Amino acid sequence: VKDLSRFARNYSDAGSLIDNLFVQMGVRFISLAENVDSYKNPDSVSNIIVPITNVMNDNYCYQTSKKIRQVFDYKRRNGQYIGAFAPYGYVKHPKDKHRLIVDPDAAENVKLIFTMLIQGSSKRAIALYLNEHGVPSPSAYKVQKGLPVSTRGYDDPMWGARMIHSILTNPTYTGDLAQGRSRVKSYKVHQIEAVPREEWVEVAGTHEAIIDYETFDKVQALLQRDTRTSPKGREVHLFSGFLKCADCGRAITRCVSKNNNVYYSCSTYKNRSRTACTMHSIKHERLEAAVLFAVQHQVHLAVSYSEIVTQINSAPIKKSQSYRLDDLIAAKERELTKITRYKQSLYQDWKDGEITQQEYRDMKA
Repeated sequence: VKDLSRFARNYSDAGSLIDNLFVQMGVRFISLAENVDSYKNPDSVSNIIVPITNVMNDNYCYQTSKKIRQVFDYKRRNGQYIGAFAPYGYVKHPKDKHRLIVDPDAAENVKLIFTMLIQGSSKRAIALYLNEHGVPSPSAYKVQKGLPVSTRGYDDPMWGARMIHSILTNPTYTGDLAQGRSRVKSYKVHQIEAVPREEWVEVAGTHEAIIDYETFDKVQALLQRDTRTSPKGREVHLFSGFLKCADCGRAITRCVSKNNNVYYSCSTYKNRSRTACTMHSIKHERLEAAVLFAVQHQVHLAVSYSEIVTQINSAPIKKSQSYRLDDLIAAKERELTKITRYKQSLYQDWKDGEITQQEYRDMKA
């Protein structure tokens, strides 16, 4: 090699190869700049300059990686998109690669995905629907349009639940740029790891939104629910993810009897132990009627509450009560002023010798 930096930048790998593997395999190692030749001058390999040079070369990589990360972080905080590929539903601006503009065709599919989930479809059902209707996956769509595409997703022409989940949880569709959601562990270890939400770099209003905030927040709340469908089912049932046992706190599962009667029962009693909890069974029709009644009752309370508040605000009793409180405050302030004056005169009586110190303290208290 010309010098040690051309051989390796990782000092641990370089040392292991030169000191161990090359010796075991009988490999002659020559580095011109450092005058290292393991055949002609075996002692040159053990020279202190070799590991020091390897460490310096490694540190150069570290400093370069650090500077590049700082530049990327600066661009993120300025609201510049730095990803290699635009998210599905957007394309990079032809005159500014750091800006995103809406791709109308793909944006309609993004809206459809959000709408279907809100209407009760599972992520698996959405993927099946898109595949059955011939909607190309994000990677296949980009290939058709001649757009840049990641080689990692190129061989996956069909939709999957993981793709749907990635789209549903991406805040970029609200018009806010969310970057730094993943990172490599270090400049030596190129494994990608997820970044906690509080460490993301989010800049609001950097591009046109495809999904409004209300819809996006509603979808995130639905995704937090433990909602599952049967192997052949596609729609999430009405109470899926909402029902909990009042005693053990575990989920209540949906069951169908031989007569096609739907009921709900405690999963602990059903699947774990008959002694740990009780059946807690309730029919679907009865539960639906009870929930509907509760919702209607809450709506009635909300409407009547606003009317009561309006009456209170317009009632004359509020004014008379306010006057009464003002009079009480004024009386207490006068009493406080009188007590303060008494305390001052007490001190003067003590100094003049008219009362003793103990009497002064008792009266002051």
